[in-house]
Amino acid sequence: MRNEKKWCEKIEPLVIKKLFTPRIIKDFEVLRLKPEINENNLFIYGSKKATGKTLFACQVLLGWEKKSYLQNLNLTTCFITLPTLLNELKSAFSKEDGEMEVLQKYQGVDVLVLDDFGVFKISEWTYVTIYNLLNYRYEHLKTTIFTSNFSIAELQEFWQDDRITSRISRMCVMFKKERI
Repeated sequence: MRNEKKWCEKIEPLVIKKLFTPRIIKDFEVLRLKPEINENNLFIYGSKKATGKTLFACQVLLGWEKKSYLQNLNLTTCFITLPTLLNELKSAFSKEDGEMEVLQKYQGVDVLVLDDFGVFKISEWTYVTIYNLLNYRYEHLKTTIFTSNFSIAELQEFWQDDRITSRISRMCVMFKKERI
């Protein structure tokens, strides 16, 4: 039987171990954070480091996991840094259709956290890849949570193009995080 007590005592610790790195797990334990859920897509940003953007996104993701468990929704979730995702795509180049398989995996996840959005050198391949990922998620109403040290306006200025940032602006609630 699915209930809050079973979630807290048995399921949540397993989900945390499966989804997050040891550093994030330690922060959850030390700070005793509780899952949060927001039905909207989020763009969590702030220019200062160590403000808790990543942990806040992880809380939201954990909230989705809890909702999925309690309501038996069978949602798929994923937490990944954007540089790691791009590296995974590049390493799939050598396989036939490997890049497309990796891209489709992240396009299809029900709730995706893209951590450190904007922490990469922009090339044409990077830009097109990110556009394809986000456009698919935008068009198919997939929940996406971003963390970034940059605002949407700063990203748009940096890239000198608004195709990605306009989609993020339309799909997300902007949340400026200034401290833990």
